[in-house]
Amino acid sequence: MMATTSRLVDEITGESIQLLYDESDPNFCQGPIYQSSIDYGWPAPRAVENNMPNSDGIDDLTQFWGDRAVTWTGFIVPNKESPYPALVWDKIRALAAPARRPWIYFEENGWDGERRMQLRGDVLTSPLARDFGPVITASAAWKAPAGVSESADQASSPIAAGVGTGGLCVTNTGYCFTTDPCAFTIPQGYVGTTTEIENEGNVVVYPTIIIVGQVVNPAIINMTTKQGIYLNGTVNPGQVLWIKCHDRTIYENNDPTLNKLSLYDYTKSSWLTLAPGMNQINYTFSGSAAGTCTMQYRHRWI
Repeated sequence: MMATTSRLVDEITGESIQLLYDESDPNFCQGPIYQSSIDYGWPAPRAVENNMPNSDGIDDLTQFWGDRAVTWTGFIVPNKESPYPALVWDKIRALAAPARRPWIYFEENGWDGERRMQLRGDVLTSPLARDFGPVITASAAWKAPAGVSESADQASSPIAAGVGTGGLCVTNTGYCFTTDPCAFTIPQGYVGTTTEIENEGNVVVYPTIIIVGQVVNPAIINMTTKQGIYLNGTVNPGQVLWIKCHDRTIYENNDPTLNKLSLYDYTKSSWLTLAPGMNQINYTFSGSAAGTCTMQYRHRWI
């Protein structure tokens, strides 16, 4: 992959190091860092395999990617703002410390915006030779534990409220029809108000869902993937629930000390994902108070 821009960012400390400037940027020819190449690697599938006990072959349950290696090589040259290349190289090396988790942001021509991956330091060079005078020729490698990249900008979409009183159920095993009233369902022959959310990437996305009360027994259903999160109970006026599908947590006010996982109905819920492409999302509840529901997400690519 040939990046048109790339930069290292530590979101905790606020440090940012530009590794490659866009050709239109005035700093493109001024340095102090010139990128020779950056390799974003390719994650290997995270194999989950078991030998078949009574036959040839294996039971292959592989679904997800493993980590990937990100390798950078370049030159650090003296300029007016940074006359000592070694000090610039020190800053890059500091972001490769094992306990640091910087992000690499990068962009390619034709993309809608930057993408990013979180990194953990892996291999560094410590060059002493100066074949080009004061210029440092350096390289660094990081691991990207998540294995995939995501959009740098987070998307946020309000989910329109529908009504659910009986009929079509959506559970973690798919659809079911019933003539008896059952909680958290969509009326038979009516699919309520649907919100379309597009995952512009090519791997599944794990959204964060924010529900603000007042609402009773809210349910968020992805009709495309046949996944639904059903909550049993009342979200009081002004109360805010953060449902993080990747972490499988439900917190009030996004505070880990205010755990609300007890609301999650394990009998028919499954944590939501957004499939690549368009997803049909329904938000249902009991009674007349709808509250509000918002979905936050980042597009993801292999």
